[in-house]
Amino acid sequence: DAVLTLMVDCGNNMAACQLKLGDAKKAEEACIAVLQIDAANVKALYRAGIAARSQHKFNEAGLALEKALALDPGNKDVLRETRQLKLKIREYKEKDRKMAQAMGGKLFAASAKEEAAAAVAAPAVDAAATAPPHGDKAGTERSEATGSQTDTGGQAPASAAAAEWWRRPWLWWAYAGAALAVVAAGAGAMGLRS
Repeated sequence: DAVLTLMVDCGNNMAACQLKLGDAKKAEEACIAVLQIDAANVKALYRAGIAARSQHKFNEAGLALEKALALDPGNKDVLRETRQLKLKIREYKEKDRKMAQAMGGKLFAASAKEEAAAAVAAPAVDAAATAPPHGDKAGTERSEATGSQTDTGGQAPASAAAAEWWRRPWLWWAYAGAALAVVAAGAGAMGLRS
């Protein structure tokens, strides 16, 4: 019994020293060692709360301090640390909110610039896509593979991508085959093959 008391006292002193030295990780380890011997040790819970707060482990700090307060509701040091923890959480959330707003503002500014550039470039792309190919009259398309002309009913394709799709059906089949291979690989990885 005297040996365990000595170990608890040494562990609490070790945690206090590590906190003074600024090594919160080692302080936390010392508190955990003490709490394994005496789970109701208020000093170890208090110092574990400080060490966890120093490492931005706010949930762990809150749990340790709550348990310490439950064991000793009038402990001024634990009450003070609980207030400091709440303040630190509030500061952290505010900082996080400001960073999210700044990142969101930059993200939206960048996407607005990209949309404006795309809007400027879009008329040129559409004009190139709807122009008759090399001297052909409007309403016909020249096949790249055969060199023959196809009647499009007097209407040019809406975009270059649309023209590529109907000119090259093998492209669609290649995409479909790749998609099926991915699905089959996923089913095999999940053990769904029979």
